[in-house]
Amino acid sequence: MQISGEIIVGADCASFQNATAFVYLEDVGSVDAAARRLGSVTLFPVTHQSGSESRLPFAVTAPGFFDNQGLHDIAVRAHVSLDGEEDVTVRDLVSMEHVRAMPETNIGVRVKTV
Repeated sequence: MQISGEIIVGADCASFQNATAFVYLEDVGSVDAAARRLGSVTLFPVTHQSGSESRLPFAVTAPGFFDNQGLHDIAVRAHVSLDGEEDVTVRDLVSMEHVRAMPETNIGVRVKTV
């Protein structure tokens, strides 16, 4: 199954170029356990100009998961890394709200500066 959408960078975010965006599809259904990564995609290079909203399209897959498990507590998380590293650092942008994965729907994942 494939989940498609856009990372939304607000007009109020500072300008950047040559950043890397990571999009994660995660099973967040276990209350007492960390989210389990089901799939991910990396986008490069990513740019944004302050004063205008940027929309970065993505598509991430989790082969066979939805067919066997159904759609329960699956979330999409995004991280725009200014230094290209997967670890979050100051000035990076991350999603801060739960965004439910919806097959066959173009979802929006808004990111904010850390």
